[in-house]
Amino acid sequence: MLKVARIPDEGAGYRLLTWWDGQGAARVFASTADALLMERASGAGDLAQMAWSGRDDKACRILCDTAAQLHTTRSGPLPDLHPLEAWFQPLFQLAPDHAALAPAADIARQLLAAPRAIGPLHGDLHHENVLDFGERGWLAIDPHGLVGERPEPQRAGNATSASSNAMRTSRNASRMLSSVRRPFPRRRWMVPERRWVNDSNMVECARWKGREV
Repeated sequence: MLKVARIPDEGAGYRLLTWWDGQGAARVFASTADALLMERASGAGDLAQMAWSGRDDKACRILCDTAAQLHTTRSGPLPDLHPLEAWFQPLFQLAPDHAALAPAADIARQLLAAPRAIGPLHGDLHHENVLDFGERGWLAIDPHGLVGERPEPQRAGNATSASSNAMRTSRNASRMLSSVRRPFPRRRWMVPERRWVNDSNMVECARWKGREV
């Protein structure tokens, strides 16, 4: 499958997908600064459909297993990726003018001020970005290509008060900003990157809102 970057931000995702070298993610056969040739998902499985058909527990386990593969320690220098601090700037810029974004912006600032282990992050791990690759299993595609605080797998699925607050804020902001809705249950946030995924949703709201302004 050939993918061509539509915006400059996608280049970091291409670099990270290449760096993963087919481990937990689709294999890249060739790439340039703004395009890549990657393997195509050949399996019939569909995590979104799995979730909607009452098997969301299984779908979430697959998401967590995929995230664990991506976060396996690897040798070699990281490619050039988006720092979380930069990725959250649209949220910080719009929060003063949109009250629904303010709590998420505050949570993001707190997390950014005291990061734990730093490493590469997919940044957009959900039911539609983990596909069935047949004999190769379930693999991630379309990473944003971020670098920042690494998740703690042992805490996956355990909601902190900050995560709960951000989730409620995400619902309010989604209504206020008419953000893009994806067809999968809300439980999809319960993966090892959970400390950031709710605020990341708010960043997406801010990015789309910023394009409308």
